[in-house]
Amino acid sequence: MTQDHFPDLERDCPTIAAGNLDGYDGNAFVQVTHRRVVIIDLSIGAKAAEWPAPNNSRRSKVAITVACVNPTQIALALQGGELVYLIIDKDMRVIEQR
Repeated sequence: MTQDHFPDLERDCPTIAAGNLDGYDGNAFVQVTHRRVVIIDLSIGAKAAEWPAPNNSRRSKVAITVACVNPTQIALALQGGELVYLIIDKDMRVIEQR
């Protein structure tokens, strides 16, 4: 399989965490980088959802510094100490809780 199979994965930024998600017939994969969380629908090889790192009060991006992925949830620590909890719903949409 070549990189072209999943063009929505970030390749110019290190991956902090990655894993498969449950409940999607084995067809969902998550990648977390410093810039974003992306959910890939493996059945079509394309992005199903994305959660970009937020902007701070000066409108510059706040980096994701630490991430933990399990089959249904994603926990993120942002630069500056904020924690974000993401749930992936049955339609592969990202639900954010802070």
